[in-house]
Amino acid sequence: MSKPNTYVFDFDGTIANTLPLCFECFRITIRAVLGLRLTDEIIQSYFGPSEEVIINKLINEYYDISSIHVYSGEGENVRLTSQYAIELFYWLYKELFNQYVGVISYAPLKDILRTLKNQGNNIALVTGKGRYTTDITLNMMGLDNVFDVIVTDDDVSQPKPCPEGLLTVLNSLSISRSSAVFIGDMDADVEAAHRAGIKSLGACWFGNSILHSCPDYWVRNPSDILLFSLD
Repeated sequence: MSKPNTYVFDFDGTIANTLPLCFECFRITIRAVLGLRLTDEIIQSYFGPSEEVIINKLINEYYDISSIHVYSGEGENVRLTSQYAIELFYWLYKELFNQYVGVISYAPLKDILRTLKNQGNNIALVTGKGRYTTDITLNMMGLDNVFDVIVTDDDVSQPKPCPEGLLTVLNSLSISRSSAVFIGDMDADVEAAHRAGIKSLGACWFGNSILHSCPDYWVRNPSDILLFSLD
């Protein structure tokens, strides 16, 4: 049996169950700066690019119907509101991290990553998170030195399902497409893998998978990654 030598991971909903944290940070932020209550479904519809891009889009689209404006005046108002909202989001993300992302929830993935690394495999990360929140999260989870390559939304011109991030990893490591797999929990992850020409593994161990497309393989437990074969 032929096993991959390169394992590329998505982050939110795959390595850690950070989606509830992200939802809450977006919700509190928009409530604070615009006075609006957004559902998880609305927030989720903006997922793909980094947190800063999402906040800018939300501010621009909902600003005119808001009953609360943080700054008065015209012209710079929307920009300043977005800047304030981004700073608030980052603060909330750090303050609420341990409350929403328990060590027990990501411990199995942390062990899998270290096992794969110790076996001599390449370990990479391709995430829609921005560089700032990616660094915060890796630091708080003790995963600073695990990944050989990290590609965030700040490092690409287009977010997933564009395969740019995956192709960046393959090029950086000089790896053939046939020896790599991408593990993710969203449709954009599956499509990005297919467009990059590598196998996709659909992660659904956190019970919040929103996959509607069909990955090449389903992995229902983190330990299944260690047993996966390309044959």
